[in-house]
Amino acid sequence: MVEHFILKAKLHWQRADGLIVGLFAILVILFYWRILTPNLHDRQSFPPGDFSQQFWTFSTFEVRELSAGRLPLWNPYTFAGAPFWADVQSAVFYPPSLLTLLLSAPWGFSVFALEIEAIAHVWLAAVFMYLLVRELTSDRSAAFISTLTFTFSGYLTGYPSQQLAVLEADVWLPLILYFLTKATDRQDTCPTHLLFASIAWSMTLLAGHPQSALMVGYLSTTYLIFRLITHQSKIENRKFFYVASYLLIGLALSAIQFIPAVEYTMLSVRAAGTYEKMSGGFPLIDLVQLLLPGLVSHYSPLYIGLVGLILAMAGVRSKEYEVKTLLLTPYFFATTAFICFLISFGGNTFLYSPLYLTMPGFSIFRGQERWAFGVAFSLSVLAGYGFQNLKSYRLENAFILRLTQYLLYFILLLGGLSFYGLNDTGWKADNPFYGLLNVTTFGALLLTLSWLLWRYGTQLSPRWLTILTAFLICLDLFTTNWRTNLYPQLPEWHSQQPAIVQAIKQDGGLNPPPFRIYNEFRLYDNYGVPFEMEDLWGASPLRPSRYDEFIAPPMPKERVWELLNVKYVITWQRDLAISSTVIYQEAAADGTTYVHRLHNVGARAWLVQQAEVADKATMLKKLADPQFDRWHIALFETEIKPLSPKTTPHQTAITRTMNSPTHLTYQVTTPTSAWLILSETYYPGWQAVVDGQPAPILPADAVLRAIPVAAGEHTVEMSFRPLSFTIGAIISALAVMILAIALLRKSYQKSFRASV
Repeated sequence: MVEHFILKAKLHWQRADGLIVGLFAILVILFYWRILTPNLHDRQSFPPGDFSQQFWTFSTFEVRELSAGRLPLWNPYTFAGAPFWADVQSAVFYPPSLLTLLLSAPWGFSVFALEIEAIAHVWLAAVFMYLLVRELTSDRSAAFISTLTFTFSGYLTGYPSQQLAVLEADVWLPLILYFLTKATDRQDTCPTHLLFASIAWSMTLLAGHPQSALMVGYLSTTYLIFRLITHQSKIENRKFFYVASYLLIGLALSAIQFIPAVEYTMLSVRAAGTYEKMSGGFPLIDLVQLLLPGLVSHYSPLYIGLVGLILAMAGVRSKEYEVKTLLLTPYFFATTAFICFLISFGGNTFLYSPLYLTMPGFSIFRGQERWAFGVAFSLSVLAGYGFQNLKSYRLENAFILRLTQYLLYFILLLGGLSFYGLNDTGWKADNPFYGLLNVTTFGALLLTLSWLLWRYGTQLSPRWLTILTAFLICLDLFTTNWRTNLYPQLPEWHSQQPAIVQAIKQDGGLNPPPFRIYNEFRLYDNYGVPFEMEDLWGASPLRPSRYDEFIAPPMPKERVWELLNVKYVITWQRDLAISSTVIYQEAAADGTTYVHRLHNVGARAWLVQQAEVADKATMLKKLADPQFDRWHIALFETEIKPLSPKTTPHQTAITRTMNSPTHLTYQVTTPTSAWLILSETYYPGWQAVVDGQPAPILPADAVLRAIPVAAGEHTVEMSFRPLSFTIGAIISALAVMILAIALLRKSYQKSFRASV
């Protein structure tokens, strides 16, 4: 029987596979029915948080810019201006996101459209997982069980849905491993599947979450090396070529997003990460959520269900794996699950320390609990192997029955203790023993049903065994997870314009001069993006380090407001240290929110004739000094050329005549040569021309831009055209062309051989 299993031919795609894929679409819709239902009385939405306050807000900016025929390269609405395309979570070039924008264009981009995109990715995760396990096991029912476990696990239905980039980066791993499995199959010496794996890898890179892309890169590369080592094939002498090609092609395809992102990361606060910042992970107490979901936190990302966990443990025990290559595949996933499990605790175990010191990427990404993805994914694959053992090798039933029985005893013991604790401390819903009793009662029911199925279901047909096992998994995971990301408001509630924003717009008039706002944590950080309000804060994990150093204490807030053209301050303070008028106030959960209009607003652009050179620390100290004449002296980091002494009879005048996020135009009149200082943040990639001639842009006053202008009347234009974007676009275009040629050539050769 073992030899028959090993030599069994791979399954061909049949009508049954299409039906299973369709069934998963139905199950995903059923799981998220409160999000998708047309009945507005029943419809809910994803909870407030990153989903609407970051990913939806970013998408609104992308829609506006693309609709205006511009690439969304620069975002003026957060951090007083910052790169947008280079902020990796913007995921501008991610194809499914572009498809969402295109399909939703006739109705206007909404939070609901983004919710559909997220749910569609859950279904994609199911399809890709089914393909992978079906390929590994040559067993549709095993693939079905693995896919159920993974798709509705506590991880995939938990915080990745809120942090959309995490979800969209993770779901491509099973498809990558599917193509790598095909590429390294002993009968397949054609690298076509390797190219497809690289395309899927590039999708992960473009999805907008570099830490998840790092995890997918590590897991997939390790799997590829494992396959190349354990599979004796005609590609044995081309192992390095396969690994290098897979990684480099994916990087090249995503270079249009990847290279600007690397540049921005190196210029951001993320480049200065420390062990204390990056070593966070699960507390060790989260271990209990492998069996008892929801007791430690709202999310239970380690929970794959009691049925799935039992099957996963059975997946590494079958005697069939004593035979050559199939011996190692389940153990590879078991080892991967164990290592990812340890990493997910971050600095709470010592394993993270050597990884932080030696492994690329571990020192620049925080939140190591995201490695729970590797745990849930690997255990779900093992669950398919375990079910195959249960179905095909009845001798495994004894192990599964004993394991189920021991877990049932343990759960019943915990339930009894929690019952005793409730009697002793009082039956109240907020009593910790109440939650424990609730979880253990449901767990005992599941384990009892599982034991009965595996004890008396040996005479069932494989089809009915699959159906009943799938029912138990759905009962477990749907009941535990389906309410995790529901909020009792319609999606439109998240995108409504705050009354504070309306008050500022009404006070400012229809055509106000440019100004910025200082939101002192009263509105969500990215509110300015959808409502086109330029603010000094933002919610992106990437913030320019130059800007961060400038706004940090001991720099007085009033000086920051002055130099960055702040007109309105949103705060909890009734009175400010400088002259202002309260134009609006409203009650808040922690007091009252006030909107102040400052009486003295710093200019958006001004001219200076004097310049000084200072290092960073001295510069910040001078700017913080109230005696420093910031309107007549500019501070530079390096030596500059002296200005020409030529003078003209003109009066000084500065007029802003054209404005878009990536293009600014000023009409400048000056009687003497001067430095045009702009209250615009300095960042590489901005280019200037004065009267059609290139002019330098230098950093001045720590964060601002300075352009030299001669005496007279001039037109000063600035455009954001970063070199990193150009280089990335060229590399990606070349990669697409080469890849297309390679695939067409393979297709032609295949057609030619078939015709001969």
